[in-house]
Amino acid sequence: MALSALAVTAAGIDFQNPVLLAAGTAAYGRELARVIDLDSLGGLVTKAVSVERRHGARAPRVAEFEGGMINAVGLANPGVEEVKAEHLPCSPTTSAAQRFW
Repeated sequence: MALSALAVTAAGIDFQNPVLLAAGTAAYGRELARVIDLDSLGGLVTKAVSVERRHGARAPRVAEFEGGMINAVGLANPGVEEVKAEHLPCSPTTSAAQRFW
């Protein structure tokens, strides 16, 4: 990693800067790759990834009530093997991500 005045280390992971996209806001990164330079980010927190594929909760997933609303989306995702094979290669530098897989 290039030295930068903004570089930080958190939980033993080096980031080029402290700007991380919040979990799930960009799925696995591909959705924003044409909008922003992903390599300029400190990191990207992906949407949920489970060992096995998950289809998520059945409809209805959202219910309104007098006090607000509640949801149960079930965190649908293709599973870790597909994420590694199909989604991480399009992500910015994958060296940090590979440490977790």
